[in-house]
Amino acid sequence: MRGFFDAEGGISKVKNSYSIKITNTNKELIHSVFNLMQNLGFENLRQTKEKAPYSSKIVYRIISGRRYNILLFDKKIGFSIKRKRTRLKEAVLYLSKLKHWRWSSQELAFLKENHKKISNIEISKRLGRTIASAQHKANELGLKKTTKWNRRNIINELKNTAKIIGYSPTESDLIKLDKNGLLFGCINHFGSLNRAKEASGLKVNCRRWTNEEKEFLKLNFDKLTIDELKKKLDRSEKVIRNMHSFLRI
Repeated sequence: MRGFFDAEGGISKVKNSYSIKITNTNKELIHSVFNLMQNLGFENLRQTKEKAPYSSKIVYRIISGRRYNILLFDKKIGFSIKRKRTRLKEAVLYLSKLKHWRWSSQELAFLKENHKKISNIEISKRLGRTIASAQHKANELGLKKTTKWNRRNIINELKNTAKIIGYSPTESDLIKLDKNGLLFGCINHFGSLNRAKEASGLKVNCRRWTNEEKEFLKLNFDKLTIDELKKKLDRSEKVIRNMHSFLRI
């Protein structure tokens, strides 16, 4: 498939609009490619028939300018030719930064099927959307994570959350990840988030700073990103920034 697109396909740009297309004079071949692309998950592909420029031949074309299809093309097919690969990367980078775009039927189906199974952060990664976008669409569709919390569920969910973000979660982390129910469950069943984290074998964030940690923060605050510092020190961004301000006084 990639070889065929290298030879007969491409990606075009008109102003800020991109589209993938492939053209050939063989009607049956184009139809077979169309069916293969649909099997791969491409949606709303258009088939056209037109006269070739500077020729009397009839050509058949598959074309799509949908964001979902272009991102899927990058993942499933792509190009081997450097200039075409560069143009595709340019399109993917531009489309990935767009804040608003329509949800495809496949994206909606994925959200409905997995909303209760995986976290919003995992959904956002799978769909290439922000956490807020996934959460807003779920609310719009009336989807809710109805989890009956008990001690075992809370411990498992805290461990999974820590594994996803790479450190022991704080209250602000749980709120940001749309895990308010988990936070309330920690308070109801354990008395506080810190006690729930202790039961889960996770580090408690409210602890005294050691001299080694303070020295590390002084030396690396301007060298490392906040996310790197959070993982190294196992502390929240707010705590790290407050301590850094204190040390500069």
